Amino acid sequence: MNYMKVKSLILLILLSGFNLLHAQVVYLADDPGNARIKARSNQVTIKNNVLRMLLITDGAKIRIAAFEDKISYDKVIGEPVPLFELTMADKSIITSDDFVLKSEPVIENISANENAESLVNRFPGKKYSADF
Repeated sequence: MNYMKVKSLILLILLSGFNLLHAQVVYLADDPGNARIKARSNQVTIKNNVLRMLLITDGAKIRIAAFEDKISYDKVIGEPVPLFELTMADKSIITSDDFVLKSEPVIENISANENAESLVNRFPGKKYSADF
């Protein structure tokens, strides 16, 4: 084979391989497994084999009550904190505590979409959502 044919063949093999690749996060420790969500009264637990997060609501606010590493047993969050924090252009900070829930958060099923462009949307799951 001449040089151009070899170069073209290698390029063709590389390009065909890119079609099979998917971007995904590699976790270099224990397999985190599937996420699970469990609701009880005003508490929701979202966990897998590595992490656990406890969310609480009081009818008006939603907060993170706990966030734990289940491998090392470290508590990243030990007392309730706002769900999110936004830093504005003027450097002021708005948190989820500045908003009021319109209704209780809901848990919904997410269907898998085999034809989805992103890998994450190809799997079924759960969605925890709230309107402020």
